[in-house]
Amino acid sequence: MFKKLCCVAVCMVLAGYLAISYRTPIFERYSDTFTVYLNSPSSLSTEIAVDRWDFLTLNKVYGESFVTNAEFDLQKLIDDFSAKLVLTESGGGVINYYFYSPMIKYKKSIKNQAVNLHVAYRGEVLTIGSPIIFGSF
Repeated sequence: MFKKLCCVAVCMVLAGYLAISYRTPIFERYSDTFTVYLNSPSSLSTEIAVDRWDFLTLNKVYGESFVTNAEFDLQKLIDDFSAKLVLTESGGGVINYYFYSPMIKYKKSIKNQAVNLHVAYRGEVLTIGSPIIFGSF
């Protein structure tokens, strides 16, 4: 009986660890805080700022983003995700780069192309999101 209880306890601890390690923000290696898009995969989503631990408690996450400066090593992030440039747009003082990475679970279609990594430059501010940045940047 004791062995069964120990086995159940070990399995529960392992399951908890796997759940926590599996549900991590995409960009946790690059920022301590994130904006997450909840309840809708569109600009109608609810945006909230969270840290890694808050992220673990969320349901219906449809995307993530973070803000940094122009000195951020964007090439490293692109390389880390094996991302390929799909589309570039500019307007209103913002340059947008849309990439696709097979390593990112989120996905959107823009101009009939799959994208899941969006980089927006506005002056010295760099916003990075997945699948795209919802709202303003």
